[in-house]
Amino acid sequence: MMIRQNQGFTLLEMVVVLVLVGVVTGLVLPGLQRMYDSLSLALDRDELVAQLSSLALQVRHSGRDSYFAGYNPDMDMSLQALPEGFKSYISSSEWQMAVDDTILITAAGFCPVGGRVKVSRGEKTFELYLRSPDCKARIP
Repeated sequence: MMIRQNQGFTLLEMVVVLVLVGVVTGLVLPGLQRMYDSLSLALDRDELVAQLSSLALQVRHSGRDSYFAGYNPDMDMSLQALPEGFKSYISSSEWQMAVDDTILITAAGFCPVGGRVKVSRGEKTFELYLRSPDCKARIP
């Protein structure tokens, strides 16, 4: 008499495994989406902080005083003699910026008076502060 060995899984076992994988996937995907969204927001914020922090260096490189009054591409608002590199970054990324008061950035790369900058792109909105005297951007 020959004993037959079981090879493979039954159809019921395969269905149970697929249902369990589906349930776990349904529970995990919303968390992964939230994590992806928060990472995307953090990357945008960090890129913006880096660009605003480099603004004083770009002004210093240009060798003339600059006034930062915000930027809105729909209104074609002037950036008032800000360096070209910063203008192209802002206009290419569709950022809209608003400041409480015009911020002076001297040719030496200093901000005698800091200021609050509100930046938005789509539904994302950040409030940053350009601090005096080094014009470094920080999140309040």
